[in-house]
Amino acid sequence: MDTINYPVIPVVTVFLTRHGRVMLLKRSARVGTYQGAWAAVSGYIERLPLRQAYVEVEEEAGLSQSSTALRGIGTPVPVEDHNLNRIWMVHPFLFEIPDDAEVRTDWETEEVRWIEPQELGELTTVPGLDQALAAVWPGFGDDGFWNGLAQVATDTTHGATYLARLGLDTVDAYLHREHLTSDQRAVSALGACRPSMGVFPHMAARLLSGRVSPLQLSTEFTQATAKSAENASAMIIPYRRILTISYSGAVYDAIVLRAQSGERLDVVIAESRPEMEGVTLAQDLSAKGIRVSVITDAQSGVFTQQVDAVLVGCDAITADNLLWNKTGTSLMVQAAKASRIPCFAVTQTHKIVPPGFPHSSEEQEPDRVGQSQGIKFRNIIFDSTPLNSFNAVCTEHGLLTQEQLTEIMTQVSGL
Repeated sequence: MDTINYPVIPVVTVFLTRHGRVMLLKRSARVGTYQGAWAAVSGYIERLPLRQAYVEVEEEAGLSQSSTALRGIGTPVPVEDHNLNRIWMVHPFLFEIPDDAEVRTDWETEEVRWIEPQELGELTTVPGLDQALAAVWPGFGDDGFWNGLAQVATDTTHGATYLARLGLDTVDAYLHREHLTSDQRAVSALGACRPSMGVFPHMAARLLSGRVSPLQLSTEFTQATAKSAENASAMIIPYRRILTISYSGAVYDAIVLRAQSGERLDVVIAESRPEMEGVTLAQDLSAKGIRVSVITDAQSGVFTQQVDAVLVGCDAITADNLLWNKTGTSLMVQAAKASRIPCFAVTQTHKIVPPGFPHSSEEQEPDRVGQSQGIKFRNIIFDSTPLNSFNAVCTEHGLLTQEQLTEIMTQVSGL
């Protein structure tokens, strides 16, 4: 069977370690898959991967977040299972635990064993366990480094620009503390800490090239954000009624600059449930004297018939020519195209994902959508839209072309 049709199932795999040994769990006969195989703490992803890792460690090992110290974030590992006809997208983590931490397993575990990493090959394990361990072993870094990356990995409030700067500052401070000019493992952890946002693997690839420092890259990204907004503002000059969704810093700057042209401007903003970033954008634009209206996300189709253009931000551009942005973007663009309304996106080339990097969407806390006994809620944050659905995608260099996209992906390949 052609694996291209296999569903991709995101999971976390968490290795617990102390004194150079790794804890493995023998899966009981009561679990749904891989009964009797050795595994690490694991679970399906229903929220941000690091948050899910903490949940699984507490449920399966009886350890609270305060009882663990993060020591590894690995690049997601795709693992094909031809028997189950699926691909596991494994997000690996390494937690160090103190001597006095008491591990208390639940019904999913039949036996606990602490092993030397080189002993892993002697055991019957779940598929890909050796690859997942290799992605995070051995542990490294200090609390300052991992606390900084953990903040990036679990933040649901700030946008990509803020988080990118925080991540780069974290790496830069760590390198200075260790008197290093570069550290491949630290850079790789930065790229993996938020794999849904293209800027992180892109920055990691750039840093690994050795041609730019974290500080230089942070300055470059900040300048690119400003320039992309300036270019987008010029692009939307002919349009007087613009529809957008969520909160993009580049969209905000572009609209503010467009409003300064003196031409009439009205902005309609989809609220972007469940965090309501669109409402925050409306408040910020209103404070600048710009006329704004807020609609529910479900009204986007109605309002595409009442605006002149759609302008959205971007969190990632992937090798399959898809633009990823806040969920609701794809439906908004489809509705606009049906009404023959032009659609534009504004981004920076720093959000182009290196080819081959296992990009995935992002899921956040389900209880932000709702809570009710017996009902499963989902909170998927990003969706994808084909690049050719947009009339233009604007970057710091002007309008993005296929030739430019190919060139940049070649430059950051090899992560």
